[in-house]
Amino acid sequence: DNFEAGVPESFNVLVKEVRGLGLNMELLDAEEDDEGGDIAAE
Repeated sequence: DNFEAGVPESFNVLVKEVRGLGLNMELLDAEEDDEGGDIAAE
């Protein structure tokens, strides 16, 4: 688990809980978001 500094630990716990349900959460920086804020459904 690679978590960034400055992210509250409670958010890290939330991410682990969501992943435990079989869902994937990927954290993006503003520079990495090439979609312009759109969420792509797979």
